[in-house]
Amino acid sequence: VLYGELFGALVLLIIFLVKFRPLISRSLNFEYLGKSINYSLPLVFYAFSLTLLSQSDRIMIAHFVDVEAAGNYSFVYNIGSILSILSVGVFNAVNPVFFDHMKNKRYADIGKDSMAIFDLHAFIVLVMILLGPIVLSLIIAAEYTKFTYLVGGVGLACLMQVYCQIWVRI
Repeated sequence: VLYGELFGALVLLIIFLVKFRPLISRSLNFEYLGKSINYSLPLVFYAFSLTLLSQSDRIMIAHFVDVEAAGNYSFVYNIGSILSILSVGVFNAVNPVFFDHMKNKRYADIGKDSMAIFDLHAFIVLVMILLGPIVLSLIIAAEYTKFTYLVGGVGLACLMQVYCQIWVRI
């Protein structure tokens, strides 16, 4: 998976360089380079760790427990990851306001909006932890219910992902 993603990134880089070659200059703006690195470096580690973690946990569970446990974990993980989908929607919805605040240098408003986004997600994770296993036990097959307690942990991991997204935006 890691080699596949590296190869895919290399192909996209080549396509980008070929397509936007007229826009690329040979001069190097160190201020722009520094700002770009400050913005993108955390994303590199985030994407790399996400790739590794998305596979390694299932491999370890399958190796140390069994394949059924890995399948159940994967099912619960996907249920818990609904929060990630929600966070992408929220961030896309507030993008116009965020860029308006940035353009007008209303940094305090950005901080307030970011805390509101985090508070919303924290509330959803709290509901997932408290009610997730109960609700899931009512709607899923009995063989999956023994892993529903993992939904809260996955929700907390997704909450940290939201926190990282907020940090990278600001």
